[in-house]
Amino acid sequence: MPRYVWVLGGLVWWTACPGNGGLGGEDAGGVPPEQRNRELRACILQRLPPAEATATEWKVSGYVLVDAYVKCQREREPEQATAADFRSVVRELAELDADTSLVRIIVPPGEGAP
Repeated sequence: MPRYVWVLGGLVWWTACPGNGGLGGEDAGGVPPEQRNRELRACILQRLPPAEATATEWKVSGYVLVDAYVKCQREREPEQATAADFRSVVRELAELDADTSLVRIIVPPGEGAP
């Protein structure tokens, strides 16, 4: 067989191996994706401006949410910071508000990440 076929086969096998971002279901650190998302959500909540003590609704600027995500991601795995990753992390944390510049945090103030 030609050499390039073996090289191509090796690359396909390598990308499908666990730990290489392939089909294994874990990232390079051996952390399952759901646990990683929970840790990122907790970090993001710590970086958001605090809600008022009597607030039942918690809104922040979309820029603040993205900035918190980027800072938390930079501490852990900067190469994972993609739009798809942001959506998967923030899905259980925030919803769009009627005012398009704000997002509503769906985790009550003072509670941890879901």
